[in-house]
Amino acid sequence: WTASSPLSVRLMNAATRGGFYVVSNEPSGETLVYAEKGTFYFEVYGQGEWSVAVHVPESLAATQVDAGKPAFFAGNDHQVTLPFTVGMSPWRLEWTASSPLSVRLMNAATRGGFYVVSNEPSGETLVYAEKGTFYFEVYGQGEWSVWISLP
Repeated sequence: WTASSPLSVRLMNAATRGGFYVVSNEPSGETLVYAEKGTFYFEVYGQGEWSVAVHVPESLAATQVDAGKPAFFAGNDHQVTLPFTVGMSPWRLEWTASSPLSVRLMNAATRGGFYVVSNEPSGETLVYAEKGTFYFEVYGQGEWSVWISLP
């Protein structure tokens, strides 16, 4: 999306009229949206000119995290990562950022999640979660990097 001033965009399900914000007060950027299949529309809140484009990534295949094969994600500000799959627990999460970062681990199947990093600029932790396919919702300002590996 691009806009001449900060923009908020809500993705709405045409059948249920329920929705959630995919952009909140940002002038431009991109993000991945994990939603059920169906027909959707956008509610756009902002002033001035704006445009929103929707694409399907070339590959939605989850990165398999194995011994000696970590997964790496990098971005800036608020973003949602591509999916990754881990076959054991715990696994190691490392991160660096130019400002404090919060990272929410989301289950790709259930869309439920919890914070694994809360307002920290860098660090490392072990994550105890069920095996499966996940993605991150990353919240920060500026550039950030996240690595996932098996201990």
